Amino acid sequence: MNERLLEKVLECPKLPSLPAIALQVIELTGDENVTMAQLASTIQNDQGLAGKILKTINSAFYGLSKPCTTLAQAQIMLGLNAVKSLALGFSLVTAVKNSSSEEFDYDTYWRRGLYSGVASRILADATKVADPEEAFLGGLMQDIGMIALNAALGPAYATIVNEHPHDRLLRAELEELEVSHPLVGSMLASRWRLPESLLMCIKHHAQPSTAPPEHISIVQCVGLGNLAASVLMSEEPVKPMQRYLDRCEQWFSIPNTHAEELLEDIIKGAKEVAKLLELPGGKFPDAKVIIEKANDKLVDMALRSDKEVEEAARRNAVLEQAALTDELTGLGALRKFTDEAQTLFASALQDPDAGFAMIMCDMDSLGEINDQLGREVGDVVIQKVAERLTSVFQLRRQQVSRISGGRFGVLLPGNTRDEAAKSAEEFRKFMAETPLDMSDCDNSPGEIPVSISVGVAAYGPETMGVITRVEQMLHASDSAMRMARKGGGNCVKAFTPRRKAA
Repeated sequence: MNERLLEKVLECPKLPSLPAIALQVIELTGDENVTMAQLASTIQNDQGLAGKILKTINSAFYGLSKPCTTLAQAQIMLGLNAVKSLALGFSLVTAVKNSSSEEFDYDTYWRRGLYSGVASRILADATKVADPEEAFLGGLMQDIGMIALNAALGPAYATIVNEHPHDRLLRAELEELEVSHPLVGSMLASRWRLPESLLMCIKHHAQPSTAPPEHISIVQCVGLGNLAASVLMSEEPVKPMQRYLDRCEQWFSIPNTHAEELLEDIIKGAKEVAKLLELPGGKFPDAKVIIEKANDKLVDMALRSDKEVEEAARRNAVLEQAALTDELTGLGALRKFTDEAQTLFASALQDPDAGFAMIMCDMDSLGEINDQLGREVGDVVIQKVAERLTSVFQLRRQQVSRISGGRFGVLLPGNTRDEAAKSAEEFRKFMAETPLDMSDCDNSPGEIPVSISVGVAAYGPETMGVITRVEQMLHASDSAMRMARKGGGNCVKAFTPRRKAA
């Protein structure tokens, strides 16, 4: 670490400073015996700040059932912590917005902070692992160290920022400066005497696994918020989307469909907060377009032949089999599914009247089962659903695959869309009405009800001219399944192409 440079940054006279009211709020809330009346009275001394807080609390972002007219009432309805976090949030935004630099892109800085803050709050609220208001503040101010470095180093630091994507900025800072913005930001937060949880979010947001155990949950929320911001701000969202989905599942057992739905909530919330905090949100993206773009490319990547893998597979048939088979269920894996789909689709092109249908189904409650009963029980549930799929549809095993988590794909050669939808509905009904027998599984109840959301797509007269490639059919069945999930789950949706008006 470059101690001399770090000292230069922290002693820079251009560093942003907190307003007096923020310092008073920090001092008050550091006292365990502080009362709601004391905090309300202190904030009320700044009428502008008090008005902004009340306007924010009464906005759609909080969705209160009835208006809140006073800070005291706000603290009763939302808690002292929410009002404190809003007071600090507005104060910190004001302090940073007073900075200026021709070279530094403040609009991009604030857009990332906006998305990260809103995403962190939504994720904390969805997972219930951290205080949503503290998570919002942590996400909003996670990159405060960038402001400090820019104030001290000017164009030299702005050049580093402009030449490196945000996910590589930390490495570039360490290589070129031997100092990082998370460290600088945490030291600035310590000087301001900000709450410990906020300091940890600033210090560890780029590497949440390094956070102390007592703070790791809120830091992970902010880390996920940072990844969500990368998805929404990237022109090529595939890799950021994959990292975001992986971390949602890894850290909080959030299934992919839910994680993708949260992106829509994040954009909606960001639009509201941008107006309230008077931040530059820029042109807000369409979450559905981003998700579809990423998913399309992920399917293309899964179907793309990898010459190195194929060469290795030819040399070792055992490894090839392992790559094609899902270890947990014995069904085909994603690659097997896409390979088989490609073959069947090619056959259907030669004889369209024969029909070819595809089903995607996803368990509605795997995340809850994992949370409540543990992953071992969840794995047994996945195995039993796989057994039902092959038994009910009476298919060859290579025509049923486990795509990921609780998601399965079924290939139905010789089936029309209506026939496939009818079979899917019968299976959905069977699953909904017949709980899984778990008597042979330790640490689980005797029975577990499991419902599924199902999407159906087919190549045939209904889709000819619209579906011309297997990638489109994969995407159509997946989109139909997502619509089923979005409609509340436990239902079947069939893809019906939109016809252009003549």
